[in-house]
Amino acid sequence: MMYGISSTAWLKQNILFALEEETQFISSRELTQIVGDYSQSTIKKICRELQEEIEQTYPTDISTLIIDQRNGIKLTRQSSINYQKLLASIFSAELGYELLQQLLLKRSISTVAFCNSHYISESQLRRKIKDINASLKKHNIHITLSNDITISGEEYKLRSFFFVFLFTVHRQFSFISWAKNKSTVIQLSEQIASQLAIEADSRTIEIIALWVFITISAMKYGWTLTYTEQEQQILESFTMPKRPAFLTDWKDEDWQLFVMAIYSSDIIDFHLQVNLASLEQVLPLQDAEIWIELFEEKFLPLTDIQQEFVYKKFVKQLLANYFFEPDENSLNNFTKRYSEELKTLYPILFDKYNSLWKTFLQKTSETSYEYFQIESLLLCFYLVPRKIFFPRIKIFIRSDLTFLYTKHIEFRVSTRFCDQYFIEFTTDIHQADIILSTAALKEMDDYVSNFNNLVPIILINSKISENDFAKIEDALIQLTSTLLIETKKTAI
Repeated sequence: MMYGISSTAWLKQNILFALEEETQFISSRELTQIVGDYSQSTIKKICRELQEEIEQTYPTDISTLIIDQRNGIKLTRQSSINYQKLLASIFSAELGYELLQQLLLKRSISTVAFCNSHYISESQLRRKIKDINASLKKHNIHITLSNDITISGEEYKLRSFFFVFLFTVHRQFSFISWAKNKSTVIQLSEQIASQLAIEADSRTIEIIALWVFITISAMKYGWTLTYTEQEQQILESFTMPKRPAFLTDWKDEDWQLFVMAIYSSDIIDFHLQVNLASLEQVLPLQDAEIWIELFEEKFLPLTDIQQEFVYKKFVKQLLANYFFEPDENSLNNFTKRYSEELKTLYPILFDKYNSLWKTFLQKTSETSYEYFQIESLLLCFYLVPRKIFFPRIKIFIRSDLTFLYTKHIEFRVSTRFCDQYFIEFTTDIHQADIILSTAALKEMDDYVSNFNNLVPIILINSKISENDFAKIEDALIQLTSTLLIETKKTAI
């Protein structure tokens, strides 16, 4: 499994995420179908383990996992918490976590001591290292085993992966139980934030503190940074703020990597001036022009300000990919299931985006855009107005109600589906994609009835009901499916 974390730990996370989507009780059979790849008995067993872990982590009135033989399973929590603390507890108890934590901190540890302290054999350790190495390959990091267990790779890659590792599991520096001198690290982070004119709220300080901790830990053990000529040119393409005088033990290389990490992460609101002419000699910035061209072809023209925004995102993406090789799934918990949910919710945008992304990969020389695939999708969501990526549906209402009550029905329908469809109400029945009527079909004139073969006619109650909404939604889904087919034919 990824980074040596057991399948059980990942399954617990998947179950938590699945139950978070449910507001009512769900049977273990239904949960098994949602999670997939596991038996119902395994799901029941893991749920019981989760129930105990939730009880140990949170007071009963804050969160509880209800397992009822008659009603099923339901997860409840107060709005004052999420499950990051619980997940951190689950992942940090893993052997893979213990091994990576010690290696990233010390770089080399005794094989015998580690095996004895964790009650495992050397052969078990060897299998775990093989598992972890498979995930570390993309980071150009490798663990070897002999008398000592040693992790090796470029120093900046080791520090970068250390951040991804800690941020993925703990999210906040203060949640790391084994970290020492926390108050000193937090204080230093606040000073740096002030020096860089970064808003010093707790969220920002917690993220900066992770990098401060990683940097001072590396200096403590004497791990120094060196850059190639190309890497140095990348760094020199940016106007770096001067290293603060109070960072007496830091070298310029430590400060450069720290600043670049904060900038390229795109988590903290922090800006650097960049010499694009210098940077484009070593990074494929022309790919931003290709993306913009394809976006405008698939969606709509961008303003100069929007194009500048896209360029900045590309700069950060290319920097992150070069120095930090991030994992978007780990950093943002952007799961495949969530991606499928978005595809179902916004089929028009997804269809156009998939075409954009496929062509983009064909036209670019950069092979490491896997991370940017998700960022690129989110960039489309950010740039595209809702009326563009929502299916545009025109509805005609034939009503035997008062003017204001008819308008109220329009309001109920539009607000009910506003997060998935761009709905317009028309007074011209010939333009309608759907006809809603409060009058019984037998009372409708032949002229309107003839439309039934062309567009769906849905009879609704004067007090619109959930069943009415369900029928309208069925028609909207069918119309969207038809629209997608027509769009693809037009594209061909």
